[in-house]
Amino acid sequence: MFAVKTCLKCEVSMCQEHVKPHLELPAFCEHPLTDPINDFWKRKCLEHDEIYRYYCMDDKMCVCNACTIEGEHSGHTMKTLKNTMKDLKGTLDKQLYRVDRKYSMAEKKLQEQKEKERQNKKFMDDSEACFNRLEEDMKAKVLSFIIRLRECTRTHCDTNGPAIQKNIFRICQDQARLQEVRCGIESLMQENDPFRFIEAYKTTGKQCRRQLRKNMFYPEYVDMETEVLVAIMEEEMKKFLDEELPGHILTAINSLFHLSDLEEEEEENEEEAAEEDDDDDFDDSSEGEMRSEGEEEEDEEEEDDEDGRDPSELGDDPYSPGEEEEEERSEEEEEDDDDDDEEDEEERGV
Repeated sequence: MFAVKTCLKCEVSMCQEHVKPHLELPAFCEHPLTDPINDFWKRKCLEHDEIYRYYCMDDKMCVCNACTIEGEHSGHTMKTLKNTMKDLKGTLDKQLYRVDRKYSMAEKKLQEQKEKERQNKKFMDDSEACFNRLEEDMKAKVLSFIIRLRECTRTHCDTNGPAIQKNIFRICQDQARLQEVRCGIESLMQENDPFRFIEAYKTTGKQCRRQLRKNMFYPEYVDMETEVLVAIMEEEMKKFLDEELPGHILTAINSLFHLSDLEEEEEENEEEAAEEDDDDDFDDSSEGEMRSEGEEEEDEEEEDDEDGRDPSELGDDPYSPGEEEEEERSEEEEEDDDDDDEEDEEERGV
């Protein structure tokens, strides 16, 4: 049979069968039962060989009945282990409350950062969409600008085109006439019969001389200089760079940051609503959680006294109610200061 309970008063572990009297008989109703204890020797005073039943508040250690009457613990402030555990659990409850409070603060900060992350991603997406629209607009504007430059060039060329075509036509006429003269002269040169040559020369030679006496066509002047065209293109470029291009870019930027301002305004409204809720919760909190100015001054005096003590006098034992309370008050003040700092930072950020 294995042990199921240990009686702290009888200092013995019992199985299911032997523990029945402790559970059923009135004589054992004051005997405290716990789960089976294997290291019972750790619960006994080495000096008096008695089980620990009290906690010395002065020396911060567990003691037995004999220790409370004689020895170095005589006259010290004592608490039962049960009451000590109750006090410690009360301290743990406060710490648990602080843990929950800090966790809530951390959760709030986490949600704030996640919201900022969402806003940051949304801003990036909006930026990409805005820049894509700007890219399309700029492509259209650049295309329109290039078309205008082409129109300038086409206008310049169309102005000179007819004159050049007329010159080419007249020059080709001269070439055709001269080619006819060439053919007539070459045909005469190939004639070997003197009589026929002379007869042909009278007609053909006369025609060739008449054609050669005609004046050659001199082409009309065509202005091929591009200074005027360059000036026109530079004017178009200035208009594009100084008026059209900056206007579209500024419109895109203002549109983008207008969206950002709207998001910031929504965030500020949400923060104001959350702060109002926090103020309501603070007003509804119990007055027992608030400390008076006199208590705060006493806490500060106790902390100053403790700071003036010799470090060798401070123990490393697990429980000291005064120190626990002072640490709690100090940490609560630090938390309040942190909250004030966060509020100041938020106000500055706004």
